[in-house]
Amino acid sequence: VREKTVFGDPLEAIWKHCIFGLCGVATFYRRMFSVVVTSSERQRNQWVDETRKDIDVYFAKKSASDS
Repeated sequence: VREKTVFGDPLEAIWKHCIFGLCGVATFYRRMFSVVVTSSERQRNQWVDETRKDIDVYFAKKSASDS
């Protein structure tokens, strides 16, 4: 618990600062799912639906008036 408080999430930090940050990507969002190999088909379908919603939020299509 102390390490998480002091250092945060190391994997998130790597993606945010060392990968996307170095590529100039300022907006970053990471979602984690539980163990996929033991998940049910129903659970995986729910994850796909959640991912679609995330895509709609973070990669919303711009309208012609947004250009």
